[in-house]
Amino acid sequence: MFLIKEQSYNIISNNNPPETPNQVTGPSEGETGIIYVYLSNTTDPDGDDIYFLFDWGDGTNSSWIGTFQSGENVTHMGRFALVAFFNSLQLSTEEIIELFSKAPDFDVEKTRYQIEHILGKTGATSYKPPGCDKLKTYGICPSEEIDEICKKTHHPTSYYRHKWKLNKNNKK
Repeated sequence: MFLIKEQSYNIISNNNPPETPNQVTGPSEGETGIIYVYLSNTTDPDGDDIYFLFDWGDGTNSSWIGTFQSGENVTHMGRFALVAFFNSLQLSTEEIIELFSKAPDFDVEKTRYQIEHILGKTGATSYKPPGCDKLKTYGICPSEEIDEICKKTHHPTSYYRHKWKLNKNNKK
C-alpha cells in the first residue's frame, strides 16, 4: 500500500527589471594602452542579482560583468581582492575610493584607511591580488562566467590582461 500526498504550488512569474542604471561616469576619450575606470550603479526592486554590460558606442562592449547583489555591500574579502586587483592595474588611491563611493555603507575615511593599508602605505606589507583558487575558496570567483581564457589562467590579473589585449587586437 502506498500513500501519495497531494501538494499544490502557486507559481508567481512576475519579475521586475532593475532600475535604469545611473549615467556612467568616466573619461569620454583616452589613449590606447591606458586603463580607465567607469562607474555606474543600480538596484533591483526584487533584490535579484545584477549584471552590467557597457556598450562603448563603437560596435564593441564590455561583455556582461557581474554578479552584483542589489543594494548589498561587497564582502570584506571581496573588497580586499578588488583593492589589490585595482592596485595591480595601477589605479590611484583616489580612483579606487571613487569605485567604492557608490557602496551603501561608503565612508570615505574608512575606505581610504583600508585601501592604504592594503597598498602598504600605512604598514610594512603591500598585498597582492589573490589568485583564482583563493577567490573560489572565499566564494567570490564569478564561476558562472568561466570562459576558455579563464580556464587557461590561474590569476585574475592574467585573465584581465589577456582579455584586454584580445579586445585591443579586435578593434584594429
